Amino acid sequence: PPVPTRRQLYPPISSASAIAGTTSTRQTADRGSRCAGPLQPEFQKAGSDASNRVCSVAEQRPFPSVCQWFSAGAMSDELESDRAAVEALIRTAGVDFDRLRLEREQDSSSDDAAALVEHVSVGELQFTLMVAPDDGTIAGTLFASQIWNGARYIAEYCNDHPEIVATKRTVELGAACALPSLLSLHHGASFALITDYPEEPIMHAIRQNLEANAGLLCEDFTSRSEVAGHKWGEDTDALLLHSSDGFDVAFAAECLWLHNEHANLLKSLKACLKVGGIALVSYAHHVPGCEEADDAFFTMAEEHFDFTVLEVGEKLFPKMWNDAAAQVQYLKILKKSGEKATQAQVTDEGHQKS
Repeated sequence: PPVPTRRQLYPPISSASAIAGTTSTRQTADRGSRCAGPLQPEFQKAGSDASNRVCSVAEQRPFPSVCQWFSAGAMSDELESDRAAVEALIRTAGVDFDRLRLEREQDSSSDDAAALVEHVSVGELQFTLMVAPDDGTIAGTLFASQIWNGARYIAEYCNDHPEIVATKRTVELGAACALPSLLSLHHGASFALITDYPEEPIMHAIRQNLEANAGLLCEDFTSRSEVAGHKWGEDTDALLLHSSDGFDVAFAAECLWLHNEHANLLKSLKACLKVGGIALVSYAHHVPGCEEADDAFFTMAEEHFDFTVLEVGEKLFPKMWNDAAAQVQYLKILKKSGEKATQAQVTDEGHQKS
């Protein structure tokens, strides 16, 4: 049978309220309990040693790649011996294996560009977004092959509070489809720098998204936007050519499960933002057992990079790789300032809690 297109796999989602009968995945207010649910018996049966090894690998390898390796039957040597524990971990995270398999088959076999296009609604706006193919040949496309819920959340929040981006200079790190940047250009950002891993398929998809959504962007968006490759933690001088005193607003969606990249991401955010600038960071706890490691990003931001962390809100979205379930998405603001900001100060600036 023909491989389904992405539009068939992922119907447009205009609101999380469209999910019927779902409840928050956060079981308690305890930071260590924010996971998709209790560990499955199979995960426990796999043995504590195997479980520890798998979780250790998950700390060093992006969880999507573990899922893709498993679904493709191409496990790395360090995981192959613990296959039962890996499968249990992935199922505990609520991943739909059939969806992963179909997506991978589609990306590797389809020559139809429409197969890589999705339509996403933000308020009354409908964006047409191309994603980079996840065909396994380019490092980094694994993340750019999805429209992440974190990008949706940031875009929705900025659409509700356009003063955050209007007339501002914005920069997006790990942009993938660049939805927050497109939204900022719709609301009159003076300049939008869009960055991601420096591989041409990813850069091409972003440029295509600018062109495909031209009707929703400011008239002179071509002179008010730039697409650039950037590896977190590396030199930002080329990025700052577009804003010598730093950017007003930064976006980082779904970047926190790369735990060994937290310091590099914070280094790039701090280097790109001007004093008083803010970064909107949205994330979810995708890997069971790694919730504290996800949240450690914000402790590092405060203690080592002189950011003030401000809570914005949380919202239910369809779970990545399993639309039948729901997942809590979090949104926080990092403020770069020589003095500690308060929630009241941020509210006064128009970034009120949603």
